Amino acid sequence: MHPLCGGFRWWAAGIAGLVAAIVVLLTLRRLVQIFRTWRHQRATARIADAETMDKYRWSGFAAPDPKRPRNASK
Repeated sequence: MHPLCGGFRWWAAGIAGLVAAIVVLLTLRRLVQIFRTWRHQRATARIADAETMDKYRWSGFAAPDPKRPRNASK
């Protein structure tokens, strides 16, 4: 075997390894993005809509005023 071919093989193997690592990283990045989107949609599905929130809103005696901050002095 010619000495030039041995060097070329190492360079080709290195480039192929680098390309494979980039593909794996891009795939993992996409999977993480999909997982985050799925987790966000799952979390927002638990939050009640405005109609349901109005149904259970506290409106009786000593109900807090929504226009005034909680820490505001009287």
